[in-house]
Amino acid sequence: MIERVLQLQKDGIEQPQFFGLVFRYADMGEGYDATTLFGTEAHLRDVLKKGGLVQADIDRLFRDAF
Repeated sequence: MIERVLQLQKDGIEQPQFFGLVFRYADMGEGYDATTLFGTEAHLRDVLKKGGLVQADIDRLFRDAF
């Protein structure tokens, strides 16, 4: 499960738009900082949904991505 999203930002200007996502998984233990993934909006929405975020939070993250 995802504990916290640290950052979501646009990666480049190509179409389809790619994003960089930085987040923390819950219960990863000492020494774990964060996980970074790059992908399309559809791919990262799926990751976030499977990680336990609700649709409204996912929509807000992408709406506010810079």
